[in-house]
Amino acid sequence: MSELTRRASVDGAARTLLGVRLLVATDWLPWIVGLCVLSVIGLILIVVAPWRGVRREPPLDDEVEARLLLGEDPDEIDRDLAANAERRRKQAADDAQDQT
Repeated sequence: MSELTRRASVDGAARTLLGVRLLVATDWLPWIVGLCVLSVIGLILIVVAPWRGVRREPPLDDEVEARLLLGEDPDEIDRDLAANAERRRKQAADDAQDQT
């Protein structure tokens, strides 16, 4: 085999290998782009979907918000709020009874 023939066959094999790699890359490219687009859409939905529900909720009382930010147990805060509400209800009932 002459040097020229051997070099031509090596160059042809390299071009074929490059062509196969390019073909494989172009076959996978739409899948990769599609996956990226779906991921971005999913992230947008995760951020935007609950936005309206969160906006409809009434804001937290300043005292409750401060206690939560300071790391107090939410169950303890709830018990305290329930006890305060019960105390106010009883006091309002007693005041109404005193007025009659």
